[in-house]
Amino acid sequence: MNLALIIADQTSQIETLDQTLASLGYQIDMCKEERDVIGKLSNSDYRLVLVMEDYLNGHPNIEKHIFYLPQEKRRNMLFILISNHHKTLDSFIAFSKNFNVVMNVSDLPKFSEILNITVSCHNDLYRGFKKIREKEEFL
Repeated sequence: MNLALIIADQTSQIETLDQTLASLGYQIDMCKEERDVIGKLSNSDYRLVLVMEDYLNGHPNIEKHIFYLPQEKRRNMLFILISNHHKTLDSFIAFSKNFNVVMNVSDLPKFSEILNITVSCHNDLYRGFKKIREKEEFL
C-alpha cells in the first residue's frame, strides 16, 4: 500500500484530498506539528506528500527540510504544493520551492486526474534511473 502524508494547519482544508487519496488506495497520514512533520519525512517511506502553501508560510523549516532530504529518498517521493495563489502545474513555482507539482485549490475537484498524470510522469522520469540502480546493485 502506498503511503501519503498531508501537511496542513487546518483539517477542513484536506477533506477532499483525504477522500480522493483513500479511493485511490493510499494510506493517509496527517500532520500539523513541525517537529512531527520533519520526523515523518525523515523516517517514513511516503510515496506522496501534499503540503498546503499556507502551512509553509508559517513553517519555513519544512521547505528547507524537503530541500535537504537525501536524493535516494527524495526520488521515491512526489511532493505536491496545494496553493491558493499559484496556477496548477506551474513548473517555475514548483521548481523554486523544490516541489514536483503545484496544484491550485480551485482545481481540487480534478485532483484524481491530475494526480494520475503526475504520478505517471514522475515514474517515467525515474524509470531509467531505477533500472540502472538495479543493475548496479546486481553487480
